[in-house]
Amino acid sequence: MPRRPRRNHSPTFKAKVALEAIKGEEPVIVLAERFEVHPNQITTWKRLECPPPAVPRRMRVLTRPTEGPRKDQNHAEGEETHT
Repeated sequence: MPRRPRRNHSPTFKAKVALEAIKGEEPVIVLAERFEVHPNQITTWKRLECPPPAVPRRMRVLTRPTEGPRKDQNHAEGEETHT
């Protein structure tokens, strides 16, 4: 079976497919069959159209675990972590 030549999709086509995926009315696999593209392509195009929300820097600081000293603090105080 000969390989299909590489296809270049227009930005309009990519946006159309991505918006269909964002709507969520049909599973990605069904959209992939309908538009004759790989499901991973749809997921990538969807991510480009609607990127995940960024987490504010201060929220990242607040969500760090605060249990116990950090490893570099142990070494600074001369404690060894070998068991």
